[in-house]
Amino acid sequence: MLQQAVDERRLAVIDMGNDRDIANSVGGKHISGPRKGGALYRQYQIAAVERDTLIRTAHYQRFDMNVALITGASSGIGAATAIEFADAGWNVMAAGRDEARLAEVAEVSSNIATWAGDLVEPDDCDDLVADTIDEFGSIDCLVNSAGVLPRGNAEETSDDDWRDTMSINLDVPFYLSRSALPSLLKSEGSIINISSYWGLRAGPRALAYCVSKGGLIQFTRAMALDYAADGLRVNAICPGGVDTPMLAEGAVARDVDVDSFLAEIAEHSPNKRVADPGDIASLVLFLAGDAAKHITGTAIPIDGGLWA
Repeated sequence: MLQQAVDERRLAVIDMGNDRDIANSVGGKHISGPRKGGALYRQYQIAAVERDTLIRTAHYQRFDMNVALITGASSGIGAATAIEFADAGWNVMAAGRDEARLAEVAEVSSNIATWAGDLVEPDDCDDLVADTIDEFGSIDCLVNSAGVLPRGNAEETSDDDWRDTMSINLDVPFYLSRSALPSLLKSEGSIINISSYWGLRAGPRALAYCVSKGGLIQFTRAMALDYAADGLRVNAICPGGVDTPMLAEGAVARDVDVDSFLAEIAEHSPNKRVADPGDIASLVLFLAGDAAKHITGTAIPIDGGLWA
């Protein structure tokens, strides 16, 4: 029951909006420091204290004073990951485009600061990295979680859709990784890229997305080889179906009911369920910790057995 209470608090902010939260912003950046206000924060803290007192186990390794920079953090996997890291004692810079939704995420934990702005250009990524270091002093883990999924085959994919997808899904992780590299090397930290099952095995009418996520896996492998001897670990996670706003957009694109769409995905999964964002966030946290210190250059499916 306590775990359920905490999960309900998390889902209140994880389910907001959609994952297209760093593209096409025109409003510039806004930084907000760690917050303690708000009913959502207080309710979460009460449940979290009860849970921590009774059921905290080795799964929740403490990471006090470590710093994570997480993109796509205003909803879905990014929001869940920001909350998971903060709960484990990390300081978190939660980055995204939507300032209001980021504020809701920040209400969950006083360990979370937010950065709202556009990350399309290299200078924007440099600014985010610099602001994170100014806020917390270092970066120990970079989580590239933001992404977009335009639907279309080769004939249906416009030049703008192609370029926008490559920019958000592939260029931004490169720009941020390059910019954060000095701090990550100093801390012997890690980079975790959220790719996709469709980066390993192509899906229909998602040409640009599949190509970008496949490229992100190769980016992960190449960078892992280049910096393994320096103590930096670089891994990718490849989720299958996850109950996020992006998946709901897929239902809309197919003109089907969202619940029916989720049920269809669950039926095709060997374990007969759709992942929730917390499933992915738990793996991200594990890869960031010392328990995964010998894991680098991997692309890990988390798909209920689809890859088997």
